[in-house]
Amino acid sequence: MKQNALQGVVPNETEDLNVEHLQLLLLIFHNFTEKGRRAILTLFVQIIQELSANMDAQARSVPLILARLLLIFDYLLHQYSKA
Repeated sequence: MKQNALQGVVPNETEDLNVEHLQLLLLIFHNFTEKGRRAILTLFVQIIQELSANMDAQARSVPLILARLLLIFDYLLHQYSKA
């Protein structure tokens, strides 16, 4: 997802993040220790910072990938603060 966002590629239905993979990611996230969850959140922050620094590639198209990453990050952040 990160590489597609950096290149400004709009995903089609076959190469987008599907629901099953996202559910697996969230299930695994809940089973990590606090240190593991913190590492995942740190990775998300680094990816979002890198993508926001290269917004020119995303300005050519709808920033759908960035929006999805932010939505996932928002969920993970709320779940991290509950634990």
